[in-house]
Amino acid sequence: MESQIYYNRKDEYLFLIKEYRAETIDPVLFKLVFLQIYRKGMEALNILKKDFKQLSTFSIDSKSDEFGSLICEIFKNCDPLFDLEENHGITENQFRDSIEKIFFQMQKYFDE
Repeated sequence: MESQIYYNRKDEYLFLIKEYRAETIDPVLFKLVFLQIYRKGMEALNILKKDFKQLSTFSIDSKSDEFGSLICEIFKNCDPLFDLEENHGITENQFRDSIEKIFFQMQKYFDE
């Protein structure tokens, strides 16, 4: 169910990733906005879990699992507990490379 929540917000994630790839936003802003989108999804998931009537009509797309895994990969690098380099051992260039790699894996979901 969590992966489907991410998948439902794929357009927001795509826009953000494209902005970052175009260097319109820096890594700090990318992380902040990514975490805002992520939190909105988690809030929606919590509401959904409490609303059994809504939950009974909730459908899951088979594509959402892989997409959700990719979002979790980005989340790991955006987690505020891990700063670039200091705690997580990832440089800004490595962060950018990871986003590029994940973006290309996500392409198939954005062409729909």
